[in-house]
Amino acid sequence: EAQKEKYANEEQAFRKKEEQIRSRDMQLQHQLIKFNKFLQDNEGKRRRAEMRAGEESNQIKIKEGEIDDIERELEESRRMHRELQHEVGKNLRYEAYLELVKESSDEYSEIQDILTRYRTLEAANSDLRAIQSALDAQA
Repeated sequence: EAQKEKYANEEQAFRKKEEQIRSRDMQLQHQLIKFNKFLQDNEGKRRRAEMRAGEESNQIKIKEGEIDDIERELEESRRMHRELQHEVGKNLRYEAYLELVKESSDEYSEIQDILTRYRTLEAANSDLRAIQSALDAQA
C-alpha cells in the first residue's frame, strides 16, 4: 500500500514535471515564432533599405550626369558669349561710322535705312554682274 502511494506520488510529480516541461516548451515555441517573425521583418526592412539605397545611388549617378551636361552647356554658352562680345567689339566701329553717315546725310534718318540701301545696291550689283557675265559669254 505504501508503495502504491509512493508510486502514485511519483507519478503525480512526473505529470506535474511533464506539464511544466510542456508549458515551458510552448513558451519557447511562441518565443521562437516571435523571434522568427522579428528576423523576417528585419530582413524585409534591410532588403527595402538596400533597394532604396540602390535607387538613390542610381538617381545620384543620373543627377551627376545631368550636372556634367549642364556644366558643359554652361561652358559652351560662356565661350559663345566671349566670341559674341568680341564680335560686338569689332562691330562697334562700324556702328560709329554708320552713325556719322546718318548724321551727315539728309537722305537717311536711321542706320537701318543705310543698311537697307546697301542690301538693295548689293543685289543690283549682283544682278548686273550676272547679266554682264551672260553677255560676255555670248560675245
